[in-house]
Amino acid sequence: GGKHIRMTLEKDGRAVTAVWFGQNPDCLPFEAGDTVDLLFQLGINEFQGRVSLQLIVQDAMPSRATRERYEQQQRRYEALCAGAEYDSAEKVLPCREDVASVYTFLRREFRSGHSRFSLCRLLDVIRTGAGEPMSYSKLRFILRILQELGICGVSEPEPEIFQFDIFPTTKTNLEKSLILHRLRSRQIK
Repeated sequence: GGKHIRMTLEKDGRAVTAVWFGQNPDCLPFEAGDTVDLLFQLGINEFQGRVSLQLIVQDAMPSRATRERYEQQQRRYEALCAGAEYDSAEKVLPCREDVASVYTFLRREFRSGHSRFSLCRLLDVIRTGAGEPMSYSKLRFILRILQELGICGVSEPEPEIFQFDIFPTTKTNLEKSLILHRLRSRQIK
């Protein structure tokens, strides 16, 4: 059979099971705890003599507020790519530990047979070298740096869905990254 996702949706202490057939959990544009908009049909689940209400999900997407937040972050990232300056408080400039954190996650997942992730999932699971959640722009720049330095192949077959290829590599000098040099030159001191 194909892949499917089984979710439990909770509100006010009540839970209902939802099933989304033909979907890969790694490619969802949202994570556990996110508010999402669902298109579903009501169904009845009969299992071991128990009958319960079940949602058969046909489509799902992040809520409007979540989408607007991501769109704002995407616009800022695009402005940075176009040469905008930024303040250090924006946490855009990756350090060596940040790049290592992303690479370590991708390499481990690649070895386990997972090479496709939504940006949302990456932002949810990857932390900075200091253990904080990584900013949208920092993660996008790290992915570009990894590709620029030939550490991994990165493609975006769908918006905000990334496909990775990890290349055999020895230690890499981040100082060879032109992307990193340009970012450093635009940071407001």
